[in-house]
Amino acid sequence: MSCRIKLTFQSPEVAKFLGRNTLRLRVTASNGEEMPDEVFLHQRTLVDTDTDEWQDEFVAICSPYDLSDYPVDEPTTEQFPAYFRKATADIYLPGISVFSEVKEDIEAQIRFLVQLLDKLEELDTVEEIWIPDEPSSL
Repeated sequence: MSCRIKLTFQSPEVAKFLGRNTLRLRVTASNGEEMPDEVFLHQRTLVDTDTDEWQDEFVAICSPYDLSDYPVDEPTTEQFPAYFRKATADIYLPGISVFSEVKEDIEAQIRFLVQLLDKLEELDTVEEIWIPDEPSSL
């Protein structure tokens, strides 16, 4: 069975980042078939030790290994670095000129992930080999 997923890109919106105007791109993955919606890898990092403020940062598109290893929506307390998966990603861009390039990169990486997941489903036993030789039957 083939994997598939729907990506929804919201219109970029102006947001403040470090006191400057930037564009915020939000993408949401949904309706995953034979795969989870949570395909965006994030890391939770401490921003301010005085206020105990944490931030969730988008890191990458998940690999098949990431999908099996990292939890959804929250990192585990024992895990370092504090990686986890979400169905959404917020990306801050310096300007509208890079919007199309980032969107195309995300689409390409998600397509590659779907191809890898489909290939994993095709894996099967290819050959059986006895080493050093086949046991004698009694």
